Amino acid sequence: MSVVVPRTVRCPHCRFTFDAPVYTSLHVRRAPQVRDAILAGAFQREPCPQCGGSVVFERPMIYTDFGRMHLMALLPGPAIDHRTAVSEHVASVFERNLEIAAPPMVLDWAKRMHRRVVFGLPHLREKLLCLEHGFDDRALEALKLWMLRDMGLSWLQPGVDAVLEAVEGQSLHLVLAGLPGPDRTRVVHVREVPVSRLERSAELAPTMPELVGLVVDWRALVHPDKPLARPFQEPDQGTLYDRLHG
Repeated sequence: MSVVVPRTVRCPHCRFTFDAPVYTSLHVRRAPQVRDAILAGAFQREPCPQCGGSVVFERPMIYTDFGRMHLMALLPGPAIDHRTAVSEHVASVFERNLEIAAPPMVLDWAKRMHRRVVFGLPHLREKLLCLEHGFDDRALEALKLWMLRDMGLSWLQPGVDAVLEAVEGQSLHLVLAGLPGPDRTRVVHVREVPVSRLERSAELAPTMPELVGLVVDWRALVHPDKPLARPFQEPDQGTLYDRLHG
């Protein structure tokens, strides 16, 4: 079942705060229009009541699609700096809910679920695009590393991002965003890459331990991996968001 709760968000343009509906869990089999909103880039995006600017808000969320056998945990982008602690906790949540305390039907599903932990809404959208087109997300992350390496070492550091924006015919459209400059703007490149390049990068992906497990993200090779401010306790003693920002 999907769960939506009110949360206070702050507009990055005018600093006005307002309440917005935020998903903490999303079961898309009963809400297919929300999956469409994710793919359209409109999910968890609201206009500011004061200035009208677009406000995107990311909160921890469990995404389930039992029809397609997809199970993902969404975390705010900066949480990638705590990926080991977060992914270990998410793995225990998956195990508890899908393998230990689950009915027989769910136990059968659990064996076939495609599981990931993703950091940031653009990366959740990217995973759905990969699954929609039958791409191996590990091969895509290895392909990004090849491209960023060829662009120079300045692109292989925290703060840089690379995300699949679209698939058109036999071409991948990748958006590469560099570090913010003195005026806070970012250098952005859009690259068109043949889908066939994924076959070559698929040979490299299994040799990279950072691309194996729940977290399949090229940024794991360049970002720090720090413990959480506070350790996880029982689920009813604080939310994942509390632990990240404690």
